[in-house]
Amino acid sequence: MNHLFLLHEIVEYLHFQFPRASIGISGSIANNTFKESSDIDLLFVNEAILNAYSISFYYKGISVSIFVFSLSFLSQNYNRILYGFHNMPSTFILQSNIIYDNTKIISVMKRYVFDILQQRKILRHLLIEELKKGISNRLETTNSNALYKKKKSLYWVCKKMIDIFFLQNFPDKVTTKKEGREPFILLKEYSPNLFLLMSDILPYKENSLDLFFKESLIKKIKEV
Repeated sequence: MNHLFLLHEIVEYLHFQFPRASIGISGSIANNTFKESSDIDLLFVNEAILNAYSISFYYKGISVSIFVFSLSFLSQNYNRILYGFHNMPSTFILQSNIIYDNTKIISVMKRYVFDILQQRKILRHLLIEELKKGISNRLETTNSNALYKKKKSLYWVCKKMIDIFFLQNFPDKVTTKKEGREPFILLKEYSPNLFLLMSDILPYKENSLDLFFKESLIKKIKEV
């Protein structure tokens, strides 16, 4: 039994049970690149649900995931989308194909995320400066000898540096799942210096955090 037939069964069942809910499909089925081993990813939006969560199960041997998002959830995560290089809900929503949307809520959510991406593009220089200040403050205040605190600071700083890289090079890009998981592919191609810096400090080593305090590496951060 193929994916499209099962998709039809699941969607129609959901629509029958929740006639006012909006439903979309995302992932490999939405862009017609699915394989026999692919799962089915659905977007489910109901105006009565204000939080976000996911439900995963197997239906007739196929893995199915239903992601529930809301406009309220997106607004609560505004800064994460604005500053961050990858945000799964925003990517999932923008890349979804609408099946049922009588209330137009998915369309509104798509527009909301799209507008934030345009804000990233317009405000990117200001956002980059804010992120750089945050990095400098974090490095100046990280003086604990505790290993877990050093590691936490290191990975936080690395994440912010990657955020800066995407703001500089791809401010309005909708990152794919692969790019979100492996941003170093783009780093290596478009920012070799940053890639080499990340290679020096990751995975965490005893002197990883100390490398940030070297003048040459601090200069690299400023040039990111």
